[in-house]
Amino acid sequence: MRIPESAELLAVRDERTKHRKPPEHRRWHRRATIAALILLPVSVLALWIAIHRVGWLGPWLADTLRAIVGAEAVTELEKAAYSAQDWWDLRSRSDEAPQQYWEATKPQPASPSASASAASASPAIPARPPFRPLDVGPIYQDKTTDADGVWVPIDDPRHPQESPLAYKTMLHPDRRRSWSEVFIVALDPTRVRVHYMLGAVDPKPTTLPGRRVDRPALIPKAQWNQLVLAFNGGFKTEHRRYGAKVDGVFVVPGREGSCTISVHTTESGDQIQVRSWEALDPPGATATWLRQTPPCLCERGELHPGLRDEASRKWGSLFGETVIRRSALGLDRDGHTLFVGISNATTARVLARALRHAGAFDAAQLDVNWSYTKILLYRPGANGELRAESLVKGFVFDEDEYLRQRAPRDFFYVVRK
Repeated sequence: MRIPESAELLAVRDERTKHRKPPEHRRWHRRATIAALILLPVSVLALWIAIHRVGWLGPWLADTLRAIVGAEAVTELEKAAYSAQDWWDLRSRSDEAPQQYWEATKPQPASPSASASAASASPAIPARPPFRPLDVGPIYQDKTTDADGVWVPIDDPRHPQESPLAYKTMLHPDRRRSWSEVFIVALDPTRVRVHYMLGAVDPKPTTLPGRRVDRPALIPKAQWNQLVLAFNGGFKTEHRRYGAKVDGVFVVPGREGSCTISVHTTESGDQIQVRSWEALDPPGATATWLRQTPPCLCERGELHPGLRDEASRKWGSLFGETVIRRSALGLDRDGHTLFVGISNATTARVLARALRHAGAFDAAQLDVNWSYTKILLYRPGANGELRAESLVKGFVFDEDEYLRQRAPRDFFYVVRK
């Protein structure tokens, strides 16, 4: 026999029935949930691709997120994103062959007539032997191309009669990653002068005199005809407050434990150094300009001990083992060759090994990340105007960069003496 329901139970059941979603509404809700689950990873992937295609998007997004959630949270997010990228690459690109970006051509010796002409033009000046670094060959025989470790001259169409001031080579320095690449330019310090230029925004000044320093953030037009190349500078002030000095004025004071790129102007010319802050005597006091970086990747021919700990954050706001784009500057043992390097998919340790293999005795890491690292050459365009071009394809740049377009971040540029 069925027991009649009480009035209270009937009221509760009626209330539940009234608020119960109809079947078509539940179906729409399920579809929306499935769509969101599909669209979320697709949107994240699209954003990641956009960051690697639009130069300003990554820096803008990182700075915006830092202002909202804090620098540490953004660091962890970046590390997770790059780790996920590396995880995918290790599984999807394991059989990929190393890529060769240019032919390994050897320079042609100067013609006798050209040598005789130069000698007759300057009889009192002894002929300087042509500058060319020694080929170093590949790092790994099973991860290499014909161009690895071979120095190829960089031509300058504005000075076709002069011997090359700069050479380039590439290396594949990571046995696990054939797509890990380091591109290095070697320059003759006796025939070039290296200049340092503050960006329009960074490094932000932390001293009163530094706030008064002029910041054109462009290569002076008077030096365009002698311009050889330009490359990115160092970290923002907010990232560990590495020192910067221009025209004898500290914009950001020097700090201990940092690698220091400095130039001292003397009667005989500019002397460039790459050493730890403590190794300078006195530290930075007499430098015309200087820029500090994380600890030297290598110094006096030895890799930094901290590179044994790949979790070290000394070489970036990200960890030292994070596989990202990086840049560096180095000098050989005698200071006769200046090296500038940029990389794809390297850790700090891998970058250090590549610079040392190329011949660097002292080396400093500069900036990191996709949009910042670059080496730009300068060539006349179709209309005769000077334009920037990347040393190697795939790096983010603008044709007017450092020339007509003010740089928000600091940079270096090299001119003929």
